Amino acid sequence: MKKVCIFIGGVVTGAILVVVVSMLIAGGNSTYKGITLFEKEGECISENSFKVFQVLDSGEALANEVKQGYLIPTGLTVYF
Repeated sequence: MKKVCIFIGGVVTGAILVVVVSMLIAGGNSTYKGITLFEKEGECISENSFKVFQVLDSGEALANEVKQGYLIPTGLTVYF
């Protein structure tokens, strides 16, 4: 009986440890500092005039909207 209780205690402790470690790992990688993601969709932009200025390690990119005909950013930064 004692061996069964030790086994069950080990399984429960291991499961709790896996959940806690997973939450710590996932929580550390969830956001990039300095980037704000909005809950609702914003204004739809129908033009493809963007200039990428930074590519993140995960493959996403930050880009500025560029006014057509000019190479001047409009101030709108997007996250792809």
